Amino acid sequence: MKLKDLKADNPIELTEYCEMKGLLDEPAISWWASHTIKKRKQIISKVKSRTKKKAQKYEIRIPKNVVEVLEIDRMTVPTFWKDAINKEMKNVRVAFDVLDKDKNLELGRTYLECYIIFDVKMDFTRKARFVANGSKTPDLESTYPGVVSRETVQIEFLCCTE
Repeated sequence: MKLKDLKADNPIELTEYCEMKGLLDEPAISWWASHTIKKRKQIISKVKSRTKKKAQKYEIRIPKNVVEVLEIDRMTVPTFWKDAINKEMKNVRVAFDVLDKDKNLELGRTYLECYIIFDVKMDFTRKARFVANGSKTPDLESTYPGVVSRETVQIEFLCCTE
């Protein structure tokens, strides 16, 4: 395979391979490899900054898990975080069957790992969002969760009323 084709299709992988083999000083590689390495560092830096979890927002500590919620609410008199969890669980509880781990599942059912994400709104109210671990969804064909649009619901209501 030609070097120019490899460079066009897989520039980062080729640069990493050349770096590993000590070929970065070769004339055919040195002129573009340094630029590719710099670009790779920029991409990694941007991804890390996006995924970095904030510890505070509006000078309010954001918990990482429910244990931390209980600790924060024990230190403060109002139980803002616990109230946010209760509100979220009240809203989403109807969509889930909570089963014991040792109980046999019906055919076609699987366990799905879930967790809670915390945030602070602009009006300083606390928000808890119950989410499923998307990387462990059992449906292998679909990589995106289904979302129902407002128009679909309206059409369904119209069909049901006729």
